[in-house]
Amino acid sequence: MMKKVEKMTNSKLVSMGIEGDMHINALDEIYRRTYKKAYITAMVSLYDKRDIEDVLQEVFISVFTNLSRLREPEKLQGWVNQITANKCRNYNKKRKMVLYDDLGPDYQEDTFQRIKASSYTT
Repeated sequence: MMKKVEKMTNSKLVSMGIEGDMHINALDEIYRRTYKKAYITAMVSLYDKRDIEDVLQEVFISVFTNLSRLREPEKLQGWVNQITANKCRNYNKKRKMVLYDDLGPDYQEDTFQRIKASSYTT
């Protein structure tokens, strides 16, 4: 008889999650154990609840598809938090690029000229 997943170690959960049948109970438990701290990690750099939820969806897709790359399963939470921080950083970079593009070519050219001019005055 199999132990309940709630009582399993992270190492056992990860190995079950990697198995060919993608043991759904193990993946559910990994999500349950790591979601709250991943959410807090995302809150540090994202302030909108919808943005956080969007990024966390990407985080857990990445976590579940890359479980076999986790070298130290006992450090599962730290690994998930690092993926979360990286996804948030990428999200913010994309958002800043979009916001800058939305300002239009006149603003962008004007900003470039001001930066260029100020670099000669120092």
